[in-house]
Formats: sequence, C-alpha cells, structure tokens
Amino acid sequence: MRLFDASAFVESPIGESSDVVVAGRYGYPNLLLSLFAPNLSLHFGDYTLRWTQRLADADRLSLFVLGAYDREQDSTLNLVPIDSQFHRVDLRYDHAWATGSLRVATTLGYDRTAGNVPESAAETVTSTSERVRLEWRQRLGPAAELSAGADANAIHYAFGYTAAQAQPPPAGDEQVLGAYADLMLHLTSGID
Repeated sequence: MRLFDASAFVESPIGESSDVVVAGRYGYPNLLLSLFAPNLSLHFGDYTLRWTQRLADADRLSLFVLGAYDREQDSTLNLVPIDSQFHRVDLRYDHAWATGSLRVATTLGYDRTAGNVPESAAETVTSTSERVRLEWRQRLGPAAELSAGADANAIHYAFGYTAAQAQPPPAGDEQVLGAYADLMLHLTSGID
C-alpha cells in the first residue's frame, strides 16, 4: 500500500501440473489531490491473471487475462474528462520438441474511450478485436535457426457522438493479415 494506490501479487501452484498468477492495483489519488487540486478527480486500476496447465512434458495450455481503466474529471472544466479502459483475453497452446517449438494462440480484446469535448459534445470510441496467430521455431543444426509465423486480426470500431444536430461517424471494420520468416545464422562466437 502507498499513499495513492494499493496493489497485490499472488503466484501459486495448483496441484502438480498447473499454476496461477493473480495481480491487481487500485488507485485512490483523490486523497492527496483533495489537498493540492480539489477540482481534479482521478481513478485508475488494473488487473492480471495467468493460468498455465501442463498437458504433458512437451505441451502447455495458458490463459492470460489483463485489463486497466483510467478516469479523470476536472470540475473547473479546464481539462477534458476522460474515461478509458481496455481488456484482453489470450489463450495459447505451446508444443516443444528437442530442436524447436510451436505456438497457436488467439486473443480477444475490448477497448473503450469516452470524453467530453467543448460545446457540450460527448465522444465515445469502442472497439472489439479478434486475433489468431501461429509461431514456429526450428533449430537447423548448431549454427542456424529458422522462425516463421502468421497472424490474422479483425477489429470492429463503433463511434458515438452526441451534440446538437450531430451524426455519429459510421462504424468501421479492419482486417489485417501478416506472415514472416527469418533465418538466424551463428557465424562464429559473438557474431550472429
């Protein structure tokens, strides 16, 4: 615990084949701000959860969840109020062998940012995302390693805007595909 926030972190095995990590933080800076900036109000927090399950000696399943929020408001209206948050859920399967590894993963996301702008208008941007990725590594003997991967990401944006005789911008969608490959050569000691 500190003067403006409190946090906790716990890591523990669950049985013989899994473990969990939980962490979080909650901010209460208004205790100090009331003395120095009584018109300003701040709130923030974040959290993390990671659960790992060993399926076999070479196989592992992991769930990773994280998120955060921030809120700011100034009663004098000298600062634009902000309300922002994000959340992610990532599920991974990892398989390893003596000379390489394979990862298949998917990530779901949610983001939201809202704020008031001059002339009594309010704007909100919300997005949801889905991502799938594949990562592969293989050692090609003692002097070379090959890595390759592919990634697909879909994002949906929604806009909200309230003001006199104003129309919100249209919703939007975005899809991104990508792939990569690289070869690392260990030419001699100290030079890659």
